[in-house]
Amino acid sequence: MTTENFIDNSKHRYTKESKFFVCKTPRLCKYLQELGFTFNKCIPDRKNPFYNVWIFTNSDDLYQVVSDYFVNRKYDK
Repeated sequence: MTTENFIDNSKHRYTKESKFFVCKTPRLCKYLQELGFTFNKCIPDRKNPFYNVWIFTNSDDLYQVVSDYFVNRKYDK
């Protein structure tokens, strides 16, 4: 899968034009923080309030890192 196909094949509706990125997994949140990104706030998930989501302000760098994360399947390792 290439980065161009990330939007089409992803179950997330995250695009380059999105204002925010909603991170639903602690592993991805930790990975983004290790790379120097900081989330704006942590709120309960709308679909399942027993879980939290982390809200990041979108940027070109963040989009590239997230798309590479899913393209390279780093979440499975």
